[in-house]
Amino acid sequence: MSSSTFRADIQGLRAVAVMLVVLAHFDVPPFSGGFVGVDVFFVISGFLITGILWRELEQQGRIRWMTFYTRRLKRLLPALITMVVVTVGAAAFLLSGIEVREQTGSLPYALSWTSNLYFAFGQQDYFAWLQGRDLYLHTWSLGVEEQFYLLWPMLLLWIYRVSRSGKGPGRWVAALGGLSLLVCILVSRFDSLWAFYLPFTRLWEFALGAAVYWWGVGSPLSRGRTGRLAGLGGLLLIAGGSVLLDGGVAYPGAWALLPAVGSALVLAAGPALGVLLSNRALVWLGDRSYSLYLWHWPVLLLGAAWLMDQSAGGKLALFLLALVLSVLSYRLVEYPFWKGGWRRVGSPWQVAVTAAVSMIVVGLTGVRVAEAVVEAKGRQEAPVMRLAMDVPPIYPKCDHWYTDDRLEPCEIQAGSGSSTVFLVGDSIGAQWTSLFPLLYPRSRIVVLTKSSCPMVDEPYFYPRIGREYKVCERWRNKVLDYLDRLRPDLVFVGSASTYPFSADQWVEGSLRVWKRLSRAARQVHVIAGTPRLGQNGPACLARIINRLWLAERFCSRPVIEDSRVLQVNQLLASAVDRIERVSLLDMSSLVCPGGLCRALTPKGVPVYRDSQHLTDSFVISLAPEVEAKLRSGAESLESSAMTSL
Repeated sequence: MSSSTFRADIQGLRAVAVMLVVLAHFDVPPFSGGFVGVDVFFVISGFLITGILWRELEQQGRIRWMTFYTRRLKRLLPALITMVVVTVGAAAFLLSGIEVREQTGSLPYALSWTSNLYFAFGQQDYFAWLQGRDLYLHTWSLGVEEQFYLLWPMLLLWIYRVSRSGKGPGRWVAALGGLSLLVCILVSRFDSLWAFYLPFTRLWEFALGAAVYWWGVGSPLSRGRTGRLAGLGGLLLIAGGSVLLDGGVAYPGAWALLPAVGSALVLAAGPALGVLLSNRALVWLGDRSYSLYLWHWPVLLLGAAWLMDQSAGGKLALFLLALVLSVLSYRLVEYPFWKGGWRRVGSPWQVAVTAAVSMIVVGLTGVRVAEAVVEAKGRQEAPVMRLAMDVPPIYPKCDHWYTDDRLEPCEIQAGSGSSTVFLVGDSIGAQWTSLFPLLYPRSRIVVLTKSSCPMVDEPYFYPRIGREYKVCERWRNKVLDYLDRLRPDLVFVGSASTYPFSADQWVEGSLRVWKRLSRAARQVHVIAGTPRLGQNGPACLARIINRLWLAERFCSRPVIEDSRVLQVNQLLASAVDRIERVSLLDMSSLVCPGGLCRALTPKGVPVYRDSQHLTDSFVISLAPEVEAKLRSGAESLESSAMTSL
């Protein structure tokens, strides 16, 4: 923004947007939908960039392409390169080798502003925190913005020429924006990952900002009481989206209208909101919003890995560190290249060549450093990192995940007796597979499993695939029909307790499944979801490979901190008594003895193979204690069933 067009309220809106993103990433309730802050940034960019380019077209009849792109490069690239250089170095020091490899995979794409395409085509879900994190995941939005900067000047020039020297340009942008919104809503229903990352499904938000520039500013929405009401209404829409939404909805889709329309109303209202957005604190933070956006995410990931502290105090310390780095980055890097003395250095072509060379050099160097770290640390960490492959023998042949609804009973023991034991569920249920040959050595044992498919009869939007998990629903019904026909002696059913169902959905959806199972089997045991470690167990152990005696301090978590699992398991415990021949088998006390979940037991047995799944070795070690639980009063088998098994 030039000085003549500077609007303090826009800087205030930027501050609101970046803080919503930060609050969501730091998992601060109730801002689960704080990711809508990115939508706010998109609308702001559409408004500002359209204004800059359209004024130039009106005044000169052309766009100075190299000048425009040079300004963008100087504004955005130096701070981005600085963040990447620092975080690669920090990751090499703080993370294990496998974490460096996993978390820096997008580095060259982040530098070339194409990480949104990398994540879209790589099926990396923005919301699937437990599927692995990437230090540069947040740069996807920078990719969308830069791709917008490539397209928008050409589009505006075409609109300027076909609309007779600038008359009625808004209708063209409105048509394009409407088409983009329609595609966004349709694609979100079938694959929200593509809708989330791809530039065309986000174009309508930039177009909405452009529409505000042409139609909103100077309209009744920007004056007096109407303007104040419009602005306040817009802020409420943004706030509503940040509180009501989460990763369990097909986003963006129509949901993105909440923050986008809200932002448009705030931009249209402009100064009518008075000091609400124009106060000094918000303007100060808005000036530094780009730097804070760049730094907060890698600081959160690297800091959490180093401090191993998920408490409110630990998160506050990391936020303050991110803020300090943002202030330094703004002062020493961003501002000098944007508005300081460095902005006059070099011709547009020199800047472009320097930028290209810098991106290539930093990208290649970063990749090479990451490879060297992985190679150097990998040999030492290999025994620990092999724990990630300590899985039950059913993988990969017996679990088809989300690819199809095939029912493939996997017999892991033929048995010499006449009884049959079934284990059904998702990957949390399947982790107990190796127990059953030890518990029932004479029985036929069959496993039916589909990862991420809850044994809860409720529709489930699976963020990882970006759509409702219909394959899971069909597979679950096939399992129940199959067991109805087979009439097994025992059925163990297990699912994670982390699915985003409401309390009523958990209870009613589980009861519907249990009722059908209880009609089919002589006894049903519901295996409660196991508490999560809160971090990747093998990776944590790898970071302290030479100090494993510190594992209990750094690689553990009080079970009480996993409130989600505890609450769901309590719901299941209260519901299970409603159905005969169904009991709850809660092994939390075995997994986390003394209320502490550990990556490594005091006897040196690794517990977790990631952040939530148990190692097969640990599961096998629990066999005597699980057998004792099954034989105890509340969780005993029917005596006749036990005898036959």
